[in-house]
Amino acid sequence: MSQSSQTLEKQRLQELFDSCQQQVLSQIMGPFGLSTAMFEDKNGGNVATVHNADQSIFPDEMHAKNYSIANDPYSQRVRQKHWDDASSRGKKHEKNNQALDAGKEVLSDATKRPMLKGDIHGDHIVSLKENHDNKSLHLRFSEKERKAIVNNEKNMAYIEGKLNMSKGKKSWDECLSDPEFIKANNLSPEEIENIKKIDKEARDYIKSTHNKRLASELLSTGAKEAAMMGVRQALGMLLTELVNQLFNEIKDLYRQGVASGKALLQELKLRAKKIIEALLKKLPDALNQVFEGGLSGFASNLITFLINTFITTAKNVVKIIREGLLSLFKAIKMILFPKKDANKQENLKAALKVITAAVFTSVGIFFEESFKAFFVAIPVVGVFADILAPVFMGILVGISSALIAYAIDRLFDKYGSPSFDEKMLDQLMENSNLQNKFADDLSDQLDVSMMAVENYRHSIRINQDIAEKFAGALASNDYTIYLLEHGVVSTKQQVRSTMDAIKCEEAFLANLETFFNSKG
Repeated sequence: MSQSSQTLEKQRLQELFDSCQQQVLSQIMGPFGLSTAMFEDKNGGNVATVHNADQSIFPDEMHAKNYSIANDPYSQRVRQKHWDDASSRGKKHEKNNQALDAGKEVLSDATKRPMLKGDIHGDHIVSLKENHDNKSLHLRFSEKERKAIVNNEKNMAYIEGKLNMSKGKKSWDECLSDPEFIKANNLSPEEIENIKKIDKEARDYIKSTHNKRLASELLSTGAKEAAMMGVRQALGMLLTELVNQLFNEIKDLYRQGVASGKALLQELKLRAKKIIEALLKKLPDALNQVFEGGLSGFASNLITFLINTFITTAKNVVKIIREGLLSLFKAIKMILFPKKDANKQENLKAALKVITAAVFTSVGIFFEESFKAFFVAIPVVGVFADILAPVFMGILVGISSALIAYAIDRLFDKYGSPSFDEKMLDQLMENSNLQNKFADDLSDQLDVSMMAVENYRHSIRINQDIAEKFAGALASNDYTIYLLEHGVVSTKQQVRSTMDAIKCEEAFLANLETFFNSKG
């Protein structure tokens, strides 16, 4: 094995050891730790669906209570007790009778024909039977809310008694599809169009009310999942970093010991400060994890709801969807928004590692309950099964993820990217190109230097001429200095003579002053 291959293998093995520690901590802190503590995953997910409700699977007691009569057959007793509200029509009937008593016309909402007193019926446009058969309406609303919806004026039409009796429990669509019904009630095309119009408006009202409630449930549960997933991701990253830093500092303290001249407490304070600084540097990444986790949490809640519309998901499947989406978002982000200093192969390799880690995590989540059952069966240990199972599975998944990451690195080293020797050769060629460029630059610099030397020679010749002229000037200066020195000597002698004369004059003046003083 060549020296370069050995170097690469040592590098990969060291990465494997580091990855094992990181992956085990991440799994214990994330899917098998904080998720278990923070999320109350349940069969069927967080949003109720009719498919799950028919199997008596509800997210909470409220939805179970709402659905209590959904599978009861429709009857007169069910109608009167759970759906109809005759009091809501009282005021309208009173108003119509008063209008008729005053000689005014009261027109049918369906046909626009004038109606007679005692022959005006309040009709539920979308019939109470049809609403009773709408299981989703049961699931989303309480009995009180359902009554308010179906007896609302937007679902009520005041029509002829004969027409209402002919309609019965059927929908308007069924009635208008029957030629005998149209013939028996002598309905014109204009009247049929008007009936279709009020029927559509009533259905739109009920559907809109239902969809608003469903959207509200999806948004509230999705926001809760997003917030919890974002917090879990950020908290998991910071806790993983904290544990890593603690391990590193404890290991370094054991190896290096306490620095000379420092107390143990002072040393611990310094190391604690280093750990805090490392955690603060991770805060921007933690905030990014909040966004990624929140997005995956919201999306997983929505996807879980859509899946449970057709099949019921177990609570561990809900967890798998959440973790899988998070890894999928990370992988897509790596591919679509790569780091500036990484090439395409490196980004692809990183994305592949994330996806394979997600697969192992999903398998681990799937078998977590089995491991919990295994620990429960062991005397004494079974008491701690809820703690031991996630930890054990987190360690197993972490090591497996690290090993598969190592295998991916080796696979890319062999097939997916240039070999280590080729990389070294590329580096040598790059260095050679840099050396050639340096030699060319040095040659250009030498040419510049030779030109500078020639300029220096010309400057020296000019300076020599100036020096010769200075020499002639210096000779003249020497004679001038001699003359000046001789003049200075003569001046000194004249100064001394002058000083002597001044002294004689001062003595004369002193004698003269003495003479005058004696005469006075």
